[in-house]
Amino acid sequence: MAKPEKRSQKDGSESSYYWSSKFVKAEKNRIPPYGCMDPDMSQVLKDVQPWVENLSRVNKAIDKVHVTNDYDEFLGKSGPLRNIFPWSKEPVRVDHRFWESLVCLDPPKKGWLMDEHIDLWVEYMLHFRPVAANWAMVTAYFVKLLLQDSIPICGSQEQDEKRPWYVNMRACLQAGLPIVLEQAKVFEKKCIDRAKYGITFKDARNIPAQGGLFGDCGIWVCIFLYRLSHGKRLAVENPVQAALAYREHMANFFFKHRVSSW
Repeated sequence: MAKPEKRSQKDGSESSYYWSSKFVKAEKNRIPPYGCMDPDMSQVLKDVQPWVENLSRVNKAIDKVHVTNDYDEFLGKSGPLRNIFPWSKEPVRVDHRFWESLVCLDPPKKGWLMDEHIDLWVEYMLHFRPVAANWAMVTAYFVKLLLQDSIPICGSQEQDEKRPWYVNMRACLQAGLPIVLEQAKVFEKKCIDRAKYGITFKDARNIPAQGGLFGDCGIWVCIFLYRLSHGKRLAVENPVQAALAYREHMANFFFKHRVSSW
């Protein structure tokens, strides 16, 4: 019996199709085969445990994300590698691109996370959110909906802010989020005076900055979401190593809990 091929032993040309516009378009138009249904997730969901942060690494190389042999062989398989996960209710569907970008094996070798990574992470955090928790979390899609709606995007008086998209997003959230909360009857259920309710922002200081060779902005979103929701400090001793460690442990986590999908 021949040994399974590993992704690390290939030049990546086999996966180029899955990053092409042709594949992306085909995925958007794809429908489930007749009679095909997703498996029951109730049993596999019992095996999913809350995240335990681990910043250790097998080796400290900053130019490579370490993957296990099983993960390497998985990426070496042919086909789109479509999967879903037991805590995702929609569910969020992923493919070859999800697995490669997570470990920086995408064509540009930058490792930019996709919306699917963030959405699945948010759903995972929410799955273990205590009932009495004083925090909430939404996916990037929620902000997109607000930005695409008829909610006005106002200017800002902050002269030192150089990122217009960030100023616009804050203004949109300040105007749009109370509307959503009112429509969902949150004010009524929690006895909050709508007239006195407002959205404010607080800029954190002395937080880790993105660095290293890869595009770690999405990884830091996941780190901050976890730490903020669990009352942990944002500071880390070595931001580059922390981001790489998160990539490696997240890759193992998603790989462990993947479920094959149509």
